Amino acid sequence: MPAPTRTRGHPPPAARPSRAAPTRIPAAAAVSTVLALLIAVAVTVTVLVGHDRAGRGGNSAGRADSAAAGAHPAAPLAVGAQAPALNLTDAATGNRYALASATSTVTLVSFLSTQPDTADTPSRSQAVALVSLATQYGVRGLHVAIVDESGASAGSGALANTAYDWQLGPVALLADPGRGAADRYGVVSTPSSFLINDSGTILARWPGYVLTSTAAASITASLPVSSAS
Repeated sequence: MPAPTRTRGHPPPAARPSRAAPTRIPAAAAVSTVLALLIAVAVTVTVLVGHDRAGRGGNSAGRADSAAAGAHPAAPLAVGAQAPALNLTDAATGNRYALASATSTVTLVSFLSTQPDTADTPSRSQAVALVSLATQYGVRGLHVAIVDESGASAGSGALANTAYDWQLGPVALLADPGRGAADRYGVVSTPSSFLINDSGTILARWPGYVLTSTAAASITASLPVSSAS
């Protein structure tokens, strides 16, 4: 069989690598692409700057809140601490009440939630115990005051109705608009009670409901011995 014949010269056109003509992007399309990229970059920068400013603003607000919180104790006052002054309005009488002017040997101050008034709340049942203590030990120098923790004003009428409905009698019901007194005493929940002597020193404190017998034990230990005993 004869050997295959080799042809000299250039390979057939099909064997040559094809070179496609470069695609030309119209000028208008190129401009649109550049503008889209610039807009995307601008939006990204705006978002980042906004987040940074928000973060700085949040930090400033946090510092302001911390400074405001620092004006009042965050925890209930400890036994032996000096009780902050009270200068509040009695919702039943409209008279001003202050610890310094209380003519008593020992004062029991209890922060209660009176609004809304429901029969089964611990604050209402605590008020019954407070009235009992005031009735029993009032002649020996005990004075009892309830500080409303709801923040209602004395002139709203709601507290005056509560004083009547709860039959508080010798127990003063004091309005605390803005909860200033509650904050100064570090009240975080109600009921919360403090036993204070005539020098303003906290003798006992009870965060939560306090039994009549428990409070009575501290009260009798702090009052002068009765002449009848």
